[in-house]
Amino acid sequence: MMDEILIVQIDDRQIVVHTKDEIYEGSMIEQLDRILSQHGFLQVFRGKYAYMPRVTAYDPKANRLYFDQDRYPAMPVSRRRKKDIVAYIRNKMVNDE
Repeated sequence: MMDEILIVQIDDRQIVVHTKDEIYEGSMIEQLDRILSQHGFLQVFRGKYAYMPRVTAYDPKANRLYFDQDRYPAMPVSRRRKKDIVAYIRNKMVNDE
């Protein structure tokens, strides 16, 4: 979808995305979430998205994602989003087998 976008318009926390054939309207968060999730991003905290293919580890006790073996940088995961992270990791493990 990203390559189909012609215009992105933002007015008062509302976003309007124009493609050749369609116009999508909604809250910026909903639209951003929809677009980013199609490209491997997952919301892990309010206003924070992680590019999941680059995540190398998840610590469920500390609720943190890591992007390299040195465990830096660390990205916090909200309790609310923890189940989404666990589901993503389980799904990835099943598909990688």
